Amino acid sequence: MSSTKEKKKSVDGSEEDVTALVDDDDDADKIDERIVNNPKYIEEEKKIKRYFAEQLKAEDERFKQWRSNIQTEKNRLNQDLGNLQKELKQLEEQVKALKEKKGYK
Repeated sequence: MSSTKEKKKSVDGSEEDVTALVDDDDDADKIDERIVNNPKYIEEEKKIKRYFAEQLKAEDERFKQWRSNIQTEKNRLNQDLGNLQKELKQLEEQVKALKEKKGYK
């Protein structure tokens, strides 16, 4: 790290000397800071965040609908299975009745 003097503009537009510590990443940090504080960047970031929030909401709704459809299908299949089990039981009882009528065990 090394110490350097820089001139920095204050809010009122006057320049003042500032002593800063500089390392290898300092230039990148300064650029990042300037980008982050740029109003155009901030507005673009807000737009992107809104876009992704909308996408997330849409995907969440799609997932909820998918889950609801699966639940509905599961209920329908369970009902079909229950009906088939009842029908099978009736057929088994008919077979048993016919066997008793014919004298089978």
